[in-house]
Amino acid sequence: MKQPQQYDDEGFPVYYDDEPLPECMKELPQYHFDRALFTQTFGKVFTDEELIDIDVTCSMEQHYDEFSLFRVNDEFYILHRKSGVMINWYKHLGRTNTCNRDDFTLEDLEKFLVRLKAELQYYDAI
Repeated sequence: MKQPQQYDDEGFPVYYDDEPLPECMKELPQYHFDRALFTQTFGKVFTDEELIDIDVTCSMEQHYDEFSLFRVNDEFYILHRKSGVMINWYKHLGRTNTCNRDDFTLEDLEKFLVRLKAELQYYDAI
């Protein structure tokens, strides 16, 4: 028999880590792209110095017109808010490179990064 939903003191539902995620919230694959190609694509768009600036920007959690950059522990997230495309950039371009879109290609990633670069340059973030 299913247990009744538990609520916290503020009336929000309480969920536990051992509860299975709904089908629509499956965990993302750890390597959406080949690691070397993922890193190479970033290198086509950004210089090493610009990548360091993005690292710093993620650490400060910044929100721009189209993109949000933030960090949770050692994981860096770049979110294109209008489309919902999210890139997870872990341990400085390599160990994990998740993307929340199954059909997102390296060509799409390059276009994504070009738009990100244009926006960051506009705001003098890189």
